[in-house]
Amino acid sequence: MSALPSRARVVVIGGGVGGASAFYHLTEYGWTDVVLVERDELASGSTWHAAGQVTQFGAVQTMVGLKKYSVELYTRLAADPEAPISYRRDDGGIRLGYDQSDLDGYRHFVGVAKGMGVDFEVLGPSEMAEAHPLLDVTGLTCGLWDPVDGDIDPTGLVNGLCKAGRANGGQVFRHTEVIGLEPTGDGWLVRTNKGDIECESFVNAGGYRVHQIGTFYGLESAVSSMEHQYFLTDPLPELEALDKRVPLLRDPGDDFYSRQEHNGLLVGVYEQGCKTWGRSQIPDDFAGKLEPPDLDRIADNMERVMERIPALQTAGISSVINGPIAYSGDGVPLVGKLPGVRNAYAMLGLRAGIGEGGGLGKVLAEIMIDGESEWDTWCLDPRRFTHYAGEAYASAKAVEEYQREFIFHRPDEHRPAGRKAKVTPLYELLKEKGAEFGALNGWERVLYFHPEENDFEHVPEFRFSTFHNQVGNEARAVRDNVGIVEISGFTRFAVKGVGADEWFNQLTAGRLPSVGRSALAYVSDERGRFRSEFTMIRKAEDHFWLFSAAAAEWHDLDLLNEADPPGDV
Repeated sequence: MSALPSRARVVVIGGGVGGASAFYHLTEYGWTDVVLVERDELASGSTWHAAGQVTQFGAVQTMVGLKKYSVELYTRLAADPEAPISYRRDDGGIRLGYDQSDLDGYRHFVGVAKGMGVDFEVLGPSEMAEAHPLLDVTGLTCGLWDPVDGDIDPTGLVNGLCKAGRANGGQVFRHTEVIGLEPTGDGWLVRTNKGDIECESFVNAGGYRVHQIGTFYGLESAVSSMEHQYFLTDPLPELEALDKRVPLLRDPGDDFYSRQEHNGLLVGVYEQGCKTWGRSQIPDDFAGKLEPPDLDRIADNMERVMERIPALQTAGISSVINGPIAYSGDGVPLVGKLPGVRNAYAMLGLRAGIGEGGGLGKVLAEIMIDGESEWDTWCLDPRRFTHYAGEAYASAKAVEEYQREFIFHRPDEHRPAGRKAKVTPLYELLKEKGAEFGALNGWERVLYFHPEENDFEHVPEFRFSTFHNQVGNEARAVRDNVGIVEISGFTRFAVKGVGADEWFNQLTAGRLPSVGRSALAYVSDERGRFRSEFTMIRKAEDHFWLFSAAAAEWHDLDLLNEADPPGDV
């Protein structure tokens, strides 16, 4: 094995699917001086025990696009004659639906996917029964069909990505633990148990050890790990009798997934009485290990699962897997720039990392090399969570996302966990007046005021919102009469000092306002494309107030700081 280098352009910390994908894509796109360090064996964290599903489903086009890319990448890697990977992509998969809201959602997702060149299909109960003869379709109204849903060997995938990255010139070092990170001007000194590496930038792909790595650069990410169990059955006569394989199932009503494994089924359950893992302490030697099985915790789910797949009622269980999976505060990975830390990047919270990992590595490499990805990555940006998203918040939201794993978000849906992280002084008064609140960057923000009808109830759905007319009435009242709009939750910056006006003239498009006036100010990138919008108030010649979107707080703070304001500003 070669010696650990003293210098590298990038150091990737973590050898799971996220770190391996980042490593491969950086080298594939031309940054060959990349080092991946893993404290144990490759894929020995959450990756090795993953169920390995690979689907193209995503709630937004970015997620569909990167998953489609993952399918294409894995197909190429699996075909390597020197190191073939077990990858099955022709079983197909069905997401089950129970009511009109599910049907509306699936029709919506068909359109979302079509925009990325992916063809989904909505099935009826009889079509689902034909595709999956073991499925009891009682109570089902629809299903969403993904024709290339399948599964891949997670360890083989990581080894394949690292093999390809090494062929491009990158280096991989196992049993190399990061014990510190120190800033050095515009770069970093990565301290390991085998020596130090100077680098321009690093990637935290530490999996469930995210916070251990985060302490080295002083930032807590909104990630918490959850225990997750799945089991494999003995061979089922019902499957052995078929002349075809059955598709994958994902069930938002009974909270489980299943796929065929040889002549048995692999079944994973998302129980309501779930359990967070490892926040206070993770044993140093916890690698390639599992927690003890706890089937009692999923007993309630199993009754419903056996009704949905009756063949399971007489099935024997051959093995049980119980291991940790990292969840972000909204269930979507944190991929991109770490907030407030120069030349530092995240590949964190990959709760579905096998299916997403290929595309996420592509996204991160593009951000690091080109400054942005070809896709809209706002939903992935680590800076969407700010100071409010500490341990309590991350744990509460991880539990909520786990419990609703296959229940997709509806428009105007604001889930209850982690609420009231930030409230304005007017919160209680507005609540007394009938305000209904949603959450945005931790802020409780008024969505609408309850109408006088006592039976009014807001139900999030893919149709006109139930409070659509109420919001219209409020808008007309403010337009035609007199009203007050609270904007306390907007992001606010104060910028002052000698040279502030000259700096803003270089940074923003448009004319600066005169003292005492306001104006819109736009910031663009080198290619003239939009990056952010501010409402600018000029308090004095070199004193400005800036207002921007609540969700953009840390994004815009980085934008301003990275624009190198003059020393007195």
